[in-house]
Amino acid sequence: PGEDDKNKLSALLLANSKFKRTADSEAIRDMLISKVRDDFKNGNMAVILGWVLSVTEARQCALFSITQSQ
Repeated sequence: PGEDDKNKLSALLLANSKFKRTADSEAIRDMLISKVRDDFKNGNMAVILGWVLSVTEARQCALFSITQSQ
């Protein structure tokens, strides 16, 4: 519930990176792929309806859902 805002999710997804929202989309994609791999390595996962997702993946899905519903 604390992450049900597009600005909060964007900030969390870009946390600890040098990117801003206007950065090159390919560079951001590569950074997010790296964060997903790190999540799995570090056990930073969520199980949602039987799906095992990295926290980064779950946040990406939530952000997409929020932006598409507005």
